[in-house]
Amino acid sequence: MIRFRCTSCDREYHLPDALARMPLLCKGCGTRLDVPEPTPEPTPEPPPAHSFPDPTGTVDLFPESDDVRTRGPVAKDVPDPADSVDLFPRAYSEPPPIEMPTPAAPARRGLRVVVDGAVGVLLAVVGALLGGLATQKGTVEVLREAGGAAKFPTTDLLVWLGCVAAPVMGYVLFVNRGRSIGVWVSSRMASRGRKTPG
Repeated sequence: MIRFRCTSCDREYHLPDALARMPLLCKGCGTRLDVPEPTPEPTPEPPPAHSFPDPTGTVDLFPESDDVRTRGPVAKDVPDPADSVDLFPRAYSEPPPIEMPTPAAPARRGLRVVVDGAVGVLLAVVGALLGGLATQKGTVEVLREAGGAAKFPTTDLLVWLGCVAAPVMGYVLFVNRGRSIGVWVSSRMASRGRKTPG
């Protein structure tokens, strides 16, 4: 780093070494400046040499004042048994029993699947009827035109499929959340089974 001052206005400059011997103008007064050669940076003094102990000498890592062998056991070195904490007590108390919810009986699950399947088929039939109304054609006619069309799928087929799929897919969302008619029927049957005549 080159450090110098303008001879006219005494402005200080710090320039990289690559700008040595380049003609520059002073920003303060506009005088032409000749950048001097870089001066070598003073080298820092080396740190003082450390004096290491003689490797033949011995160092006592444990002074005699701390040597247990020479002073004998001290009462404060031995822990008091009354102060210690028993981490593993001998008498264990039984944990309270955990009540697990009883799963639905397999017959009730089967009933749920049958009821939800029947509702899905019913919704598909209703969707097919709505699709026929939306396309103003019967289901058979829509499917026949789609099979013989040059461009597949036809617009009528897409409208008909949308009418069939929308209610079925909506019901599938209810089934996945456990809010279907099959769950309701199964819970009603379970509550009737729990009631005792009396």
